[in-house]
Amino acid sequence: MRNILLFAAVWLLISTPLRAQEEGADPAPQTDEMASTTPNAYSATPKHMWEIGVHGGHFMNVGDIEFDPSWGAGIHIRRALDYIFSLRLDLMYGQPKGGAERAGVDIQDYTTTWISGSLLGVVSLNNLHWSRPKRNTNFYALVGGGINYFKTEYVFIKMDNTTEDRVLDFEPLAHADVGLGIAFKISKKVNLGIEHKATAIFGNKADLVDAWDNPGYPQTSFRDILNYTNIRLNFNLGKSEEKSEPLYWVNPMEGVLTDISELKARPKLDLTDTDNDGVIDMMDQENDTPEGAPVDTRGVALDSDKDGIRDFEDEEPYSPPGFTYNENGVAEQPTYADETMVDDIVRQKIGEWEEEMLGIKRDPNDPDGGSMTNPDGTPRTSGSSGRGGLLALSEKAGLAGWFLPMIHFNLDSDNIRQADYGNLAGIAYVMKQYPNVRILVQGYTDQTASTEYNQDLSFKRAKAAIEFMVTQHQLPRERFVLHYGGETNNLVPTTGSNFMNRRVEFKIAAPDATDMPAPGSKESGQFQGNREGY
Repeated sequence: MRNILLFAAVWLLISTPLRAQEEGADPAPQTDEMASTTPNAYSATPKHMWEIGVHGGHFMNVGDIEFDPSWGAGIHIRRALDYIFSLRLDLMYGQPKGGAERAGVDIQDYTTTWISGSLLGVVSLNNLHWSRPKRNTNFYALVGGGINYFKTEYVFIKMDNTTEDRVLDFEPLAHADVGLGIAFKISKKVNLGIEHKATAIFGNKADLVDAWDNPGYPQTSFRDILNYTNIRLNFNLGKSEEKSEPLYWVNPMEGVLTDISELKARPKLDLTDTDNDGVIDMMDQENDTPEGAPVDTRGVALDSDKDGIRDFEDEEPYSPPGFTYNENGVAEQPTYADETMVDDIVRQKIGEWEEEMLGIKRDPNDPDGGSMTNPDGTPRTSGSSGRGGLLALSEKAGLAGWFLPMIHFNLDSDNIRQADYGNLAGIAYVMKQYPNVRILVQGYTDQTASTEYNQDLSFKRAKAAIEFMVTQHQLPRERFVLHYGGETNNLVPTTGSNFMNRRVEFKIAAPDATDMPAPGSKESGQFQGNREGY
């Protein structure tokens, strides 16, 4: 009867909260402070880190033969399933030893090589204590099993008291593990633990870890138990900004408790707007702005042009950037030049350059620059070759060294090639820009024909180039000086036919340069063979 009453009392204690939950279909009405527009702002299990670790410690076998101090070591990887449960995969290597002599035991000493892999379920024992958001210690229990392999080397005592070295080598066996541990947090990513684990082997070889299973002796033949007391150094893998610590270190109510604290700390809603700027005082960072002053979403008076003067005090609220401002916020802008001023500046600079470099002085009262004088004050015409301008041209300005394009000719020809029309047009453009500059035109040939013939051909080529410039580009003939050099001054030092040597060059003429007389050779216009005789 007493047992029935005890069972009824326990059932009543268990069923009362369950019944209260079932009867909770009509919960207490929610207030405005309890309402939330977010259906579910939290994840039951947020993204969290994996744990890896290394361990090492004292590894011993509790069996029929007394153990000696031995060692074991290994690695593990652990993953939380939720805030309480996690899985851990352990790999271990160790060498338990023993060997104290005991009556009735034929083993003098032994050394066992142990290799195992275990899958363990780990239960955090203190993660339901919610007084703190984070854990600095973690108590846990573990249970699981795995596969092992061991080989025992031992010294067997024979009946004549002599000894013999023997080896027991077995196939892999199954085992079960149980243990307890505690871990201490060093940082968000590192913790240090102490753990003890016991391992029991299954199978008919389970009592042979120490090579002795008590055959025919009164001692127990129960399986050997391996005990491993170790220190574990554990690391959490992942970025702290993206993932939380493993869940067994985290309070499952942390997010909820934090939000509850924030809600309690919030002031009650007050819609008062003291300065009538449309921003309530709870959010207004400047609640004394004048009536009608434009403000931003924080209630702060606007300064649109960032000149340090607020718009309601600024005579020019949208001043252009990059200028200084007066006390009224008006930009102090400089006076910009118009098109006429720019034209005058350009004319002035051109006149200064012409006067310095070419010795040409323009009439400042002539806006088109058509009236020019030499340095001695005499009027200057486009065809003038006075020493004042041309000497300045050749000596001061260095125009004699200007590069002007050259043109080339086909073999035994003085016809202008269409490929050179562009070069000639460029030379004509320069001459029109500088109407007082004269051009020396000098023809050359290669060394294909005789010297007399080449002299005449180079003359014809220079003459053809001048006639082209006069007829095609309407340039006065007197602006050209005709020279010829026959087969001299080759660009390419070679005899015979060469396209580069068949050319006409254009240079700035010296002030006193004149046309060379035409060659008097009777061979003009007749090709009389090359230097090889054909």
